[in-house]
Amino acid sequence: MSNSAYCSVQGVLFDKHAKTLVQDPGDRFGSDTVPGGGTNFFSEAF
Repeated sequence: MSNSAYCSVQGVLFDKHAKTLVQDPGDRFGSDTVPGGGTNFFSEAF
């Protein structure tokens, strides 16, 4: 099943073009890398 508005990259929710980070699950340790071209973050993403 695909979603026309969002995509997930390693459990992190992005808009469908992976340019805006919408939500980081927050239950993981370590760091995440935003895919190349990621330019925006929702203020409540973390």
